[in-house]
Amino acid sequence: GARAKDADKVKRLKHFSKSVLERAFRRPLSMEESKRYMETRFEEVESPEVAVKRVIMLALKSPQFLYPNLPIKERDAHGITARLALGLWDSIPDEQLLKAANLGKITTRTEVVTQARRMLQDQRTRSKVQAFFRHWLDMDSEHDLMKDSKIYPDFGKKSIADLRHSLNLFIDEIVWSQSSDYRQLLLARHLPLNGPLAKLYGKEVDGEEFQRIKFEPGQRAGLITHPYLLSSFAYPNNSSPIHRGVFLSRQMLGRALKPPPEAVSFKDHELDADLSMREKVTKVTSDKACMNCHGTINSLGFTLEHYDALGRWRKIENKKPVNATSDYETEDGKKIRLQGARSLAEFAVNNERAQKAFVRQLFQYMVKQPVDAYGEKALENLHRHFKKNQFNIKSLIIEIICVSSMHGTGKPLNENT
Repeated sequence: GARAKDADKVKRLKHFSKSVLERAFRRPLSMEESKRYMETRFEEVESPEVAVKRVIMLALKSPQFLYPNLPIKERDAHGITARLALGLWDSIPDEQLLKAANLGKITTRTEVVTQARRMLQDQRTRSKVQAFFRHWLDMDSEHDLMKDSKIYPDFGKKSIADLRHSLNLFIDEIVWSQSSDYRQLLLARHLPLNGPLAKLYGKEVDGEEFQRIKFEPGQRAGLITHPYLLSSFAYPNNSSPIHRGVFLSRQMLGRALKPPPEAVSFKDHELDADLSMREKVTKVTSDKACMNCHGTINSLGFTLEHYDALGRWRKIENKKPVNATSDYETEDGKKIRLQGARSLAEFAVNNERAQKAFVRQLFQYMVKQPVDAYGEKALENLHRHFKKNQFNIKSLIIEIICVSSMHGTGKPLNENT
């Protein structure tokens, strides 16, 4: 009886060990792998418990686990499911994916899209997409949002935490809505505010719960004017057209900027106290060498001068009327007149370079590889899909995962496969 019991125990531990290896390798084991990674371990030691520990250590150190893109002959389905799980979850396939792969039911575009739509609803996907926006919007960098308490006595750590939560709520609301419209990320006129934030930004909301509060036409333009970001790219005592201009250029419009030839700090206290912030920045960056980049930076940053260091709307700055109009030169060399944040948002949302920059960034973050590695037409094709589907972000994510998971399988990517 004891011997039979021990044999049953070993059998169950081997079954467990095999399941661990198959999860780690994201596919069934070959007979050779089963012997090398499992059977031999149980033969080497007297204690089956020690054998299990060795199997797990081998699984975690194996190239098959650490390098998911190793070629797998005649196992397209398992390669696809592995890339699906990595792309959407940064994890291994779940039971449904493994079952589909084992049955060979995940080798066509239609099957991949069906699985991706299911996986999109998982909290792991939502967490990864939110992390992408933190990355894209430079939210995880070290930004000191604390302000001069004499000028802004009602703004503190609680305000910063509430603003960050407001930004997360705003992004989630847009992305996970039915339309999932990228354009609304830049054009929406509302903000999620609770009582304390509403009071700070000139609105009324009862209690600590966040509500969707609409602002006057022209005063808000989605992410571009969200107070968390405006506060991040500002000085403790005033706005910062330079920081905001760099952010707008790199993140919103996807324009590359060279590092300055010489680092020059903005010494506000050494400048004429009667000048407006715009006048100060113009004076400090007037040198021809500076204007190679600051021509772009300043013209974008000045469009947000209607917002103070907290991102509150203002018409007067340092006793002077705010001037948020600027002439911006596009990468194509065209001059356009921007009249404030709303005008900038409408330009950015309709700008194909900006749209493609968003697609490029999203692809790189989800797949952890540059889109150009997937073919010279990959970016163009993804952008065309994005535009055709009314700039639906969820649809774009599915397309990105479809392209990346099926790349190299020899399977066609047209809609009819």
